[in-house]
Amino acid sequence: MNQVEIACKNISAISYTNELAHHLGVLPTIAVGLARKRERRHLVTIKYTDASDTVRAVIFEVSKQ
Repeated sequence: MNQVEIACKNISAISYTNELAHHLGVLPTIAVGLARKRERRHLVTIKYTDASDTVRAVIFEVSKQ
């Protein structure tokens, strides 16, 4: 597992998104939507500046458990 050390003062933005896990066509979406709830992915993005003043981003997928 890789580790990234980010100083709080270097963080420029934090965002949260809630995306669909699988993209389907119109008819399959309607059929699946009638049968069960669509699965979603929860992502947290942190944008920061590293030691060499390069803007970087890390994206974390948050588990539902």
